[in-house]
Amino acid sequence: MVTVVARLMKGFQVASSSTGIYILVDPFNREDSGVTTYVKLAAEKLTELGLKVEIIQVRDQETIDAFRVRVKAEIAGFKKDIVCIEAPESLAATLLISEKYPIHIRLHCSRSLGAAVQGLSYSQSDVSNEQREISRASYLSSPSWASYFASCALFKFNKVPVVYPNLAPIISAEEERVGDFDVTFVGRFQKLKGITYLAEIVSKLPDLNFAVVCPPTESAVLNGFKNVTFFDGRFMRKSEIYSLSKLVVVPSVFETASMVAIEALAYRCKVVLWQHLGVVEYFDGNSNLVSVPSGDIGSFVSEINDALKKPWGDNGDNISDKLNLAFCEGVAHLLVKKDSKINLVRRPSISIENYLKNLVDSQQEQMKKKKSSTLVRKTRKLIFHPIAFFRDSSEAKYLRRKISERKLKKLIALREEFKFHPDFVEVRQLTSNLVVEPAVGADEAPESDKVLPSRDYCMVIDESGRIEVKVSESKPAGYSTAFMHYEFEDELLVQKIIDDLNEFEDFKYVSSSRMKFGRFNVSEAQSALSIVNRIDVKNKNSLSLLNFIVLLNAPSNICNALRYAGVEQKIILIKTREDLSIDPDSVDGVISTYAEDLKNRKLRRVIRIDEVAGVSLAMRRILQEGFPKKRDMLLPLHIGGVCAFDKADLIDFDEHHHQGIIKIRKTDFTNSRTMMDIYEKVSASIVGIAVLESTYMRYRSLCEAVEAGDPATNLIEACLMDGGLFDVKEV
Repeated sequence: MVTVVARLMKGFQVASSSTGIYILVDPFNREDSGVTTYVKLAAEKLTELGLKVEIIQVRDQETIDAFRVRVKAEIAGFKKDIVCIEAPESLAATLLISEKYPIHIRLHCSRSLGAAVQGLSYSQSDVSNEQREISRASYLSSPSWASYFASCALFKFNKVPVVYPNLAPIISAEEERVGDFDVTFVGRFQKLKGITYLAEIVSKLPDLNFAVVCPPTESAVLNGFKNVTFFDGRFMRKSEIYSLSKLVVVPSVFETASMVAIEALAYRCKVVLWQHLGVVEYFDGNSNLVSVPSGDIGSFVSEINDALKKPWGDNGDNISDKLNLAFCEGVAHLLVKKDSKINLVRRPSISIENYLKNLVDSQQEQMKKKKSSTLVRKTRKLIFHPIAFFRDSSEAKYLRRKISERKLKKLIALREEFKFHPDFVEVRQLTSNLVVEPAVGADEAPESDKVLPSRDYCMVIDESGRIEVKVSESKPAGYSTAFMHYEFEDELLVQKIIDDLNEFEDFKYVSSSRMKFGRFNVSEAQSALSIVNRIDVKNKNSLSLLNFIVLLNAPSNICNALRYAGVEQKIILIKTREDLSIDPDSVDGVISTYAEDLKNRKLRRVIRIDEVAGVSLAMRRILQEGFPKKRDMLLPLHIGGVCAFDKADLIDFDEHHHQGIIKIRKTDFTNSRTMMDIYEKVSASIVGIAVLESTYMRYRSLCEAVEAGDPATNLIEACLMDGGLFDVKEV
């Protein structure tokens, strides 16, 4: 192989010269990213072939805009000749680089394409930027024809890429071993990886044991199946993963190739997968890789059974060597011969091409239907179906919802009485697989006690995809409230809180008819910024229509994201779990069942309750305190039992520009180096503080601490951080 590669690359080395440099751009830089893995392997292989290779990777917390600027600057800083600048089309990392440089775009499947394949929304500006880079690139390549076909359905370009496979890590299969499972699934637990298909496959093969190797997940898609075992692949060696069974399935909706399939074959595991996945093009005639007509679950299940019965077919190929040789040949054809007609992998039939293009087109059509204007739809309904329009009006919906809620309460009351009736038990058994169960490790209520939610959610925050906030302006202004909970939160707890809020006959602002609802399912590892970035301007404006967002056991990243994604909303956190950490800067108020939270001197407002039953009353209290005041009066804080204000101090106070008055002794701030230094000096020199009633209620815990003798540092810091201003007077 070495001799062949040297012969293929000889002309390339001469063309690049000893001073030439090959640059690889990685806009992801994550261990679980296929692009990052490719960049690492490509750098090693190209270095072996005598090239000088440099990698430019995005840094932690660096935005794509900042990364593009840095890429441009680093490219301009290279003193040597640049042979090639290779980057994926995704995120258009080369956007600012001049066309005088030899740009090589490799179609790794952009995020926009991944979203389109799943029927998710994506940014049209991102597509335009990525299409621009594809069109102006000096060189264009693709890991498979599948990637090219799917890209053609989203991007408009006339170039045909040089198609050659991605590199594969050097793998030497270990000795024969017998796994404890029949079938293994490896990959992120998301729609793109085919988990919906996987659930169907598992349900049709109850006698087989499935190993699911993925990062920790709380999805309920497979939790109802007793023949599924989850493994955290982050802490397993590849050899451990592929020794779980002798068969690996790849039911992905789309893959440019599939590193999982390549690794599985290298470790002598058979693979069953859809025929439209790119890796099928690499192994034409390999009996250990079985492709199935796309979307045909019956055939997939049948091939799994057949593959388990057949012995391993010795095809005599070293998987890694074969793919790496094809990669080197592809690079040579691309950069030296500039030949796009070379076929280094098998081009699939026209039916595969049509399937992939239709897959993208059909999902885009679905997205267009979802995004159709509400006004247009309602106007059309009013014109052509006026009876249905008024029948479905908000008033009618309100009445139907109230009737449904009452019926539900009556049914719940009857459930205990009839739970052992034979017909009830039979129905429950038949429907048990249809009920969404809590994730493995979550607090589970007995099945007979589960209550399915009967409410509309205006906001859903999950791991990926655009976050939409479907709320409208409410009257009176300043009273709009939303209640959010974890997707797999104990439904009895959620329903208990909502039912208790409906009992306040004299306080209807928190009844389920007025309350907006939302749910979230985001890992704490995801940053608040990444969540905020998925809320566009329109939805941020909608979010600002909410005055209070009450979150049940939400992690700090969710609280921070919602607090800083808008300007009006105040965040109230309900804490009923001891292990939940609180970021004081992310919440305006806390309702906690734990006494130690009272000791947190940074919290603006904290209410301690003895049991969960007190949540609704505490919510009412904290919301009433925060609702608009008809007359917002100044309230002096009694420091050391003394009020330092008289009537003259309060005359001409401008409540539209200031939230309070601070009287301080004359103080020298010249040696202050940070804002905290200033806060502490102001606090030490305070003679008196007076704040508006609304401000006092918002920061009640901090105000009470000051009146009890604590320094005012935390109060001043919190007010200024939230945009409040004091009228400071020296005495």
